[in-house]
Amino acid sequence: MTEPSDSSDGKAVSHSEVSRIAVKMPPFWRENPAIWFSQLESQFITSGIVQDSTKYHTVVASVETEILSQVSDIITSPLAYEDIARSQKDDEELDLLLKQPTSLTLQKLQVPNTDVMLSCDISTQVIRPYIPKTHRYQVFRNLHDLAHPGVHATVRLICSRFVWPEMKQDIVNFTRSYIACQRSKIFRHVHSPLAEFKVPNQRFVHINIDLIGPLP
Repeated sequence: MTEPSDSSDGKAVSHSEVSRIAVKMPPFWRENPAIWFSQLESQFITSGIVQDSTKYHTVVASVETEILSQVSDIITSPLAYEDIARSQKDDEELDLLLKQPTSLTLQKLQVPNTDVMLSCDISTQVIRPYIPKTHRYQVFRNLHDLAHPGVHATVRLICSRFVWPEMKQDIVNFTRSYIACQRSKIFRHVHSPLAEFKVPNQRFVHINIDLIGPLP
């Protein structure tokens, strides 16, 4: 395996360049990992880091082992763009999209730092690769397992990065039938009744310390 390159001439990144693009990793939020990744992505943007390979290796090299184990599916099972490119060639839905007018603007683009060419939608400001049927559930798992968000949040998360026909309905079905979420889902919420406080029959029967401040 060769060292990923972030320069246009294909040369490996030097140690001086690595130190120049280094970012300070924020504390990991176990309660909401999605916010942590969003904060880290913002630091990459403000530092001028745009290459996915640089982001990937920066996170893997800097994050603690305990934290990496919590997001191992995303780190150890990234999308295989070579397999996606081969599946796109035999995907009937993609052929129909290319032949008939749609709201999508599909174009063959090269994946950075590779020789892989993928059909991507460029109708928005974000380039969204087309995902064939064989890889859609993996895309769902990679993004949904990050923080197990709800249906609407998962739809927004995946639709902002990838594209395929009727993807919203597919994502809804994936989310609602996901076993890991169904096992931990709370179907009945128990609400405690409002507390009852007796009204005092004369003044200064009950003294609230918070209202009168600290006493000597």
